[in-house]
Amino acid sequence: MIVQHEYTSKPSIVTLRAALRKVAALGGDFIQLTWGKNQITMELAEHGWHGSGLIGKNGGHDLAHELELARRKETVL
Repeated sequence: MIVQHEYTSKPSIVTLRAALRKVAALGGDFIQLTWGKNQITMELAEHGWHGSGLIGKNGGHDLAHELELARRKETVL
């Protein structure tokens, strides 16, 4: 499932995390968050989440790492 979301105002890190977790919980495997010219792209690959891009100071790579840690934690439980 591909999900795209465009923000009209700068999203906070909390807002970005919530959007990513919601889409991941629904089974999304490709997520694109956009704010103006800024963009974060996330993709669920064979070995976990990978992210790129920036919105403000928030990087896709760091958010993908957080999302992957949460996914692994759920798998272990």
